[in-house]
Amino acid sequence: MLVYLVVLPILAIGLALVIRFAHPLFLKVFRIYDRLNNVVQENLQGIRVVKSYVREEQQEELFDEVSNDVYRNFTLAQRIVSFNMPLMQFSIYSCMLLLSWFGAQLIVEHSSLTTGELVSMFNYTMQILMSLMMMSMAFVQILIARTSAQRVVEVLDEESDLKNPASPLTEVKDGSIVFENACFSYANDQTKLALENVNLRIES
Repeated sequence: MLVYLVVLPILAIGLALVIRFAHPLFLKVFRIYDRLNNVVQENLQGIRVVKSYVREEQQEELFDEVSNDVYRNFTLAQRIVSFNMPLMQFSIYSCMLLLSWFGAQLIVEHSSLTTGELVSMFNYTMQILMSLMMMSMAFVQILIARTSAQRVVEVLDEESDLKNPASPLTEVKDGSIVFENACFSYANDQTKLALENVNLRIES
């Protein structure tokens, strides 16, 4: 029983550290996936514009940059998660060594344990630790699923920046459109304007 009390905290602490460091990385990876999807979507929808202005090389560089960012972060997250298996193997073999040591002492010196009972303990210990290993692997999968679920919820809860003002216009008398000193930003940032001080009048 004391062997399990020594090993279980090691497993718990190791799994907690894996979750602690891997979860933010997986969340970051899924956000980068959004950027990658945006780049691909823009290239597909604006392929005529890209070809017309000979921007293929720039778009390829942009795609390579985002995809390499996905590769680096996802590789780092998988490296952290991969520590789970060596930790479990260390725990299993440590238990076996401790059981062998204490079991041999009880058999040889005290004669309070038989060889058959020691073999039974080995079998039960392997079953328990293998079950714990499977449970830890399930925790890792739950970690990835939890990150994916959080990202899905963020997308569903996203609110549009386009909202009606306090007193919106609901009728246009002549159908004309007028812009006076209009500004526009894709990022909703006044310092990153795509259009600035645009004056335009389109008759009905």
